[in-house]
Amino acid sequence: LPMPDGDRCVVWAAGSTIEMYEIRTGKLLWSKDDVPLRWGIGVSPDGTLLACASTTAKVVWVIESRTGNIIHALSAECDLPAPVFTSDNRLLGAGDQVFDLKTRQTIWRTEGTLQSFSADGTLAAVSRRSPEGYRMFVVDARSGTPLGSFPSSSAFTWAAPGAIFSDDSRTVYALESPGYLVSRDAATLQQLSATIVRSSPGFPTPEGGCL
Repeated sequence: LPMPDGDRCVVWAAGSTIEMYEIRTGKLLWSKDDVPLRWGIGVSPDGTLLACASTTAKVVWVIESRTGNIIHALSAECDLPAPVFTSDNRLLGAGDQVFDLKTRQTIWRTEGTLQSFSADGTLAAVSRRSPEGYRMFVVDARSGTPLGSFPSSSAFTWAAPGAIFSDDSRTVYALESPGYLVSRDAATLQQLSATIVRSSPGFPTPEGGCL
């Protein structure tokens, strides 16, 4: 996974090894073999922090990317996708919890799974199961208060974030069904566009195909 500075990349293996390399030379900068990883690694927007969840304990570690030192160990059970940071590195979303990294406290919980934050740090996307199927909720990032929701594809949330925001935080994009990408106004959730996207192998859909 390339780091935002373009000079480094972080790699990990199933189980417990995380390594940071210099891209230009291939030099190993640091390695940690004592972190039992559950899923992928989250990288802060400025590249200073990494976050990953445990396979064996309900813990999310926050790691300093330059040194590989663990600076926080937060109690949380994190499902896919990987933990995510706000742009100011103040909040970390992991599974069903959002943490304030300054106080190391949980500031809100959700019945679903946090998918992403908007670039300005004001909104978050949360996937939840409902009687009608999966729905994506746009919520206030600081309180978790729901602001609206729309249908979502359950398969996509297991492969990558089920919804992402545009760089200006004004639009939210999501696969509302396999192969059907929809953009919505992040404030009103009014649909702006819909596009059929080419499927790719690797992620099973409820219909038996692949996303």
